[in-house]
Order: sequence, then C-alpha cells, then structure tokens
Amino acid sequence: MYAIQARVIRACALFLAGITSAGLALAAAPHADAIKDAQLVPLRGWKALDLARLAQEDSINDALGAAPRRFAVAHEVSLTPDSAGQWQISKDGMAHWRLRLRADEAVHLNLGFSEFRLPAGAALTIYSIDGSSALGPYTHADELPHGQLWTPILETDEVLLELTVPAAQRKLVHLQLAQIGHGYRGFGHRSKACKSGSCNTDVACLSPSDTWRDPVRSVGAYTIRGTGLCTGSLVNNTAGDLRMLFATATHCGVRQDSDAASMLVYWRYESPTCRVPGSSASGTPIARPGERTTAGLRFLAGTPDPFNQPSANATENSDWALVELATPPADNDFDLYWAGWD
Repeated sequence: MYAIQARVIRACALFLAGITSAGLALAAAPHADAIKDAQLVPLRGWKALDLARLAQEDSINDALGAAPRRFAVAHEVSLTPDSAGQWQISKDGMAHWRLRLRADEAVHLNLGFSEFRLPAGAALTIYSIDGSSALGPYTHADELPHGQLWTPILETDEVLLELTVPAAQRKLVHLQLAQIGHGYRGFGHRSKACKSGSCNTDVACLSPSDTWRDPVRSVGAYTIRGTGLCTGSLVNNTAGDLRMLFATATHCGVRQDSDAASMLVYWRYESPTCRVPGSSASGTPIARPGERTTAGLRFLAGTPDPFNQPSANATENSDWALVELATPPADNDFDLYWAGWD
C-alpha cells in the first residue's frame, strides 16, 4: 500500500485544472461538483494485481466449484475519519471528511466497513473519481444490527469517500473501513487472463408462458466478503409472511453470522437477451447488475460443507445454508418472488 499526501499533489491538481478548459471534461459527469477538487484529497492506493497468477488459481478453483467464484482481491485496512483523510468545516456548520482510494488497473471496486454507525444528519457518499457514478448517500437509516456495511461495486479504479455530519455531532461518528475489494473480473468484465464458459442457459430463453418465469424473480447473485460471487434464492415459509429467507450453498462460505453480514444480494442479475448455449454470444460478460440490492443479516442454519467435510454416508452430503436478509425499503421496486409455498 502506498500513500500520497495532499501537499504532494496540490501543484499537479492546479495544473490539471488549467488544462481541462475550465472543467469541460467534468461538465457531463452527474457528480462533477463533488469531485472537482478531488486531487487535493489524501490518497491511499494499491498496486496492480498479478493477473497471470490469479488466472492460474482461478482456473483450478473454478473447475473444482468448491468455493465462491472469486472476482476481487481483498486489501485489508483499518481506516477511520480520525486516522486517514482530511476534515473541513463549512460555513453552514457541517463537517466534511474526505478520502481517496485507488487500486491500480482495477475494473471495479467495493468497500467493506466493519463499523458503520452515523448520527442523525450525517451521510456517507462514495463517488467514482470521474464523477460518473456514486453510491449512497448512506445514513443512520442504513444501519443494521451487526453494524457492518458492504457496498455494491463501482466501475472505477479510484473512489472518493465523503462524509458530511453536523460539526457538533462529529464525535458520534463510528466509521471504520476494513477492506477494499480490488476487482479484476466479473460484473461485465472479463480478466485479460481469464475466460468464461458458454454452456449456461439464460432465463431470457424461457417462453413468456413458462411457469419458471415467476421463480426467476426469487434468484439473487450475491457477493460475500467483497471477493466471492455465489447465488441463492428467496424461499417462502409455512407462515407465508414474506420473511427474507435466502437459501444458498454452504460451500459458498456461509457458515456463521459474520459471513452472512458480508453478503450483498443483487436481484435480477441476468442477461437481457437469450444467448444460445454454445453460440459465439454465449459466455460473453453480462453488464453490471442494477441498483436492486439487499444486505445479509444473519446466519440461520446450514449443513457441513461436503467439499471440505464430506460424510462417509453419501446421503448426508448435502450442501445447503439458510440466511436471513435485511428487509428492503417499503417503497422498493424489486418485484421479488418467494419460491416454495404459494
């Protein structure tokens, strides 16, 4: 990891500002105002990954199918607003904390906060460095009982974190960044050193009258610990209360509450078109999922991992785990379906 302080890059930032024709390069970006002076913000960064080594590891692990499909490498950190970044107080009495993070040659980034507790009036927003996209704002309404926050991916190699909080409430901020997910494949991106298969059938290939079209809405692709990708399904229960019960596989690494807390489920992550298996189109990357995501809440039950703890009795080698997800906002447009009892 390397660090660049604001004083080192201030001169470069002023120079760059002078050659962008008064900010014309940023004018089209929806978050241009938020990142216009980002080059003055302290930076923490990581070097490019060894894609050849990762490809060799992935070819073995993907063939075994005994673990989540890796799409990113974790950089573990322990960064808080008191230990990194910079604070400024504006005339309106708001305190602003900002920090930049960069992972060289990353195709996307995601962040994992081991502690996320904000007072009323505070908000955390994460911007791609070009101002084209953002996550948040996250507020106290986004807090979960386990106190963690795991973000969706941002298609960028650098992000700007900005926390705003009433200056008088600054001491009530409990925010600790524990991990940066350095993405190198997946979510619409294929590693320069990795290839994907073309044997899967897209749900878009189903006919409009196919009875499987409803259960498709129960399926979610999820990230776990910010580095692995797996799938699962919402399942109903005999009470029919639409509790957010999510069935997945033990081998995906879901064995305890801390695993479930790091889950982030993407709904309706599917190809919009039917790519015939074996065709030139089949196996091509699918664009990144939309904004419909739900965080993991707690681990409920599971069987031993048959890949790592096989039973002598083949009938006992199940591969199943059940977790509970956070309840989506009441005004969501997820259009979910609970598979099982109707």
